[in-house]
Amino acid sequence: MSKRIQTYRHAMTAIPRPPPAARQRAIACVLLAVTLATLTPGMSTAAQKCPATVVHGQRFHDNGDGTVTDPVTGLVWMRCNVGQSWIGDRCTDPKAWFVMYSWKEAVKLPEKITFAGRNDWRVPSIDELASIVDSRCIDPSIDLLAFPTTPSWYYWSSTPFGDNPEYAWRIDFRTGKENSDLKSSVSYNIRLVRGTFTESTVASESSTPVGQGAKAEGLAADGIHDPETAGLEVLQTPEEGLTGFPRTATGSINWVQALEIGVIDPRPSLSGDGEMTVMDLDIILADTRSMPRVRFPHKAHTQWLTCSNCHPQIFVPKLGANPISMDANLLGNYCGRCHGRVAFSLFECDRCHSVPLGQLPSDQR
Repeated sequence: MSKRIQTYRHAMTAIPRPPPAARQRAIACVLLAVTLATLTPGMSTAAQKCPATVVHGQRFHDNGDGTVTDPVTGLVWMRCNVGQSWIGDRCTDPKAWFVMYSWKEAVKLPEKITFAGRNDWRVPSIDELASIVDSRCIDPSIDLLAFPTTPSWYYWSSTPFGDNPEYAWRIDFRTGKENSDLKSSVSYNIRLVRGTFTESTVASESSTPVGQGAKAEGLAADGIHDPETAGLEVLQTPEEGLTGFPRTATGSINWVQALEIGVIDPRPSLSGDGEMTVMDLDIILADTRSMPRVRFPHKAHTQWLTCSNCHPQIFVPKLGANPISMDANLLGNYCGRCHGRVAFSLFECDRCHSVPLGQLPSDQR
């Protein structure tokens, strides 16, 4: 089995500092509520891009029941994600929030699933998942004839990262690249498999390269992991660095409370110069259908983020200019730039949907 290595560029400390501009996308997460929240259609695949020489539909055997068999590895795969349905010749187009699962949810979910007459489905290992990646293509990096309607998005594997069980490996099927993420901070897609994996050199023709070049590029892209750094064992793991931090009911870090009790002391800038401009203003998103309304507290965000963290790159400061939706958030836009990554999960619904309808002014009900 191929060896995978994950390293850290810096230790986790009790005093987070704003990162360089190139990394701000991963932590700048303030919601400017200048538009009404709506529910929009789910994720869909973009036009796949492959070299003209690529011919799909030849490797996998269609079993006629919503599964395919890979003769290269001996594995049987569901053609659809968990959350999609097989309707004879294709998978239904999913709603993003129906098909996203935390890692802990993902590994337990197969216990409840019977499909194609079998109940021995499981989440694939990272090597098994990599075996169906077609790195010659992007958007998505997979055989769409075998796996139709595959979103260009992240998929969990069942493989924890080496010596740090807080992380697990996943694959971005937009590019086919591997990386690892904190199990507790994000929710991704799942594709289930059954059977015994047989590694083969034939599979490497269409699977993700595991060479250091491809892995280094993937790890360096998030601005945290540095595969070229030696002696990283001396640095803190997230578990060590975040010991003693207040937690939410679901186990994620409660950063607002950490700020209030003095566990962290944010800087107003990279150099430490300047002052925090705190804006004490709540904005209510009223169009949330049957859900409680969303309250956005500027104060909780501006106590440690400046306006430029979010405006205008993430949120355009203009009424109606930001089509915020759960789909967009789950795909890493708007609130999803931070929530589900370094702030509390998007599935902690009551944290944002906190205003009952009866508490709104009459003209907003």
